[in-house]
Amino acid sequence: MATGLRPNLSFCRVGNEFVFLDIEKDRYFRLAGAAAADLARFITVQEPQACDFPALIKADILTAAERPTWADWQHLPIATQASSALRRGPTAIGEIAIALMSEARVRRALQRGKLQAIISRLNEKQDRARPLVEANDEKAHRIVRAFELAKFLRSPANLCLSRSIALTQRLRKVGCHANLVMGVRASPFAAHSWVQFGEIVLNDTCEEVVRFQPILVA
Repeated sequence: MATGLRPNLSFCRVGNEFVFLDIEKDRYFRLAGAAAADLARFITVQEPQACDFPALIKADILTAAERPTWADWQHLPIATQASSALRRGPTAIGEIAIALMSEARVRRALQRGKLQAIISRLNEKQDRARPLVEANDEKAHRIVRAFELAKFLRSPANLCLSRSIALTQRLRKVGCHANLVMGVRASPFAAHSWVQFGEIVLNDTCEEVVRFQPILVA
């Protein structure tokens, strides 16, 4: 059994800092001092042993794991396109209503501390028997456009996480395996979320998302 991050923990390196997301506790935190030094060594070791990294044990970072759990986001293609064309054009009022209800349902779940459950469901094995829908498929177009229009019917508060989760869920239902991406920047600290299909950003601009380092992909 390998040594890896404890469950529901994800991190990324932003400059010289390690930033963590604890999905279970729905909080971000930084590692510093001996723990940060241990982590810098830990990620370079092919078969790490927990006993060699006491600061990470004390910080409740490490556990026995079948595989390392921090590398999933590294396979995310760099965003090079934004789906501005997808976000323009007509869409059904009913689809906009679904977008509004979906986002409101996710927002209520997040307020009840259900981030871990939401991410777990998104990470469940997909039914590969279903045909995959490309991001430029008309079904995906309608959903992306509906969420874009729904933004104008909501308050201006920062709802990027609930909106992105809801959009990801809707796209998954029609077979478009888009990814929810959560990212961070260090100075000043900020977090952001968006939806990406390969290199295509579906609900944001490339200029905005490249300012953030992905910390979790679902």
